[in-house]
Amino acid sequence: MTMQQLMIPVTVTSRQIEEYGHASGDLNPLHMDPEAAKKEGYRDQIVHGLLMMGICWSRITETLGQKPERLSAKFKDIVYPDEQLLLELEVSSDGEGTGSLTGPDGTVKVALEFGHKGGNP
Repeated sequence: MTMQQLMIPVTVTSRQIEEYGHASGDLNPLHMDPEAAKKEGYRDQIVHGLLMMGICWSRITETLGQKPERLSAKFKDIVYPDEQLLLELEVSSDGEGTGSLTGPDGTVKVALEFGHKGGNP
């Protein structure tokens, strides 16, 4: 079985956070209001976890040319708007893979597993 390693740049904007918040109904001030997030000790508003997962899903689908049947994500650290992130994927020839979304300092923000085996189509 061959393995392919891929690196995909990812950035989430404040506008994407705002649009996702309104579309999902998750208007938590930590996501929607930079000043409210700063009052709670964050340096800026924080990206919704499910928005980040959706962006990773989309990038994996675009890269592989097909939608994985399953995706699991473990959130490890906070993602802020406009961070230069890197989605690092390792994919086997049968479409099974792992990945990580890392921040500019190399910190893993999200750990991922995806593929077709054991999925629910």
